[in-house]
Amino acid sequence: METLKEFRNILLGQKIKVHTDHENLTYKNFNSDRVMRWRLYIEEYSPDLHYIKGTKNVVADALSRLEKSETPPADTLESFLGLTECFANEPATPEFHPLNYQHLHIAQQADKTMMKILKMDDTQYKLQEFHGGGKTTKLVCYHGKIVVPANLQKHIIMWYHTTLCHPGINRTEETIGQHLWWPKMRDHISNYLKICPLCQRNKRR
Repeated sequence: METLKEFRNILLGQKIKVHTDHENLTYKNFNSDRVMRWRLYIEEYSPDLHYIKGTKNVVADALSRLEKSETPPADTLESFLGLTECFANEPATPEFHPLNYQHLHIAQQADKTMMKILKMDDTQYKLQEFHGGGKTTKLVCYHGKIVVPANLQKHIIMWYHTTLCHPGINRTEETIGQHLWWPKMRDHISNYLKICPLCQRNKRR
């Protein structure tokens, strides 16, 4: 039920096979009002229902019965990098992460429009210090968010959109907008998503 609701825009109108250990859903006669309500909702999708015994439903068991450890393994802890570390460290390749403080600083200094706005008397652009990787870097910010120069904007949208597994405009914008900003950012994100080949092939909307 919850899966069908969550992915309605993708699943509705498609040919669906449902493997369930809830055998009551596969009966023609229902033994309770609750099961009837479930079945009525599910029938909107016209699924092909297949009963599978709970003991054989190993995929669900692997997720629902996964052992939890109070202390994460050391390698797991090392894999989580904060924003400072992620931006401060030089990436091995541009595909790994499009940003670090030094990279941003160089790109901002090369952006003539940004430097011109920064020098204006009534500008809302401010220089702010960022610490990471044993260095202090001054970056241009707008209301506390790092201003992304024009030559990095497309790269950033592509990286976040791909890393987040191709979300929609709102989620992509909200994620990038937590720490970064540039003029007409939403328009740029929207235009990029409209021509993303993977989204065009697999999303109904």
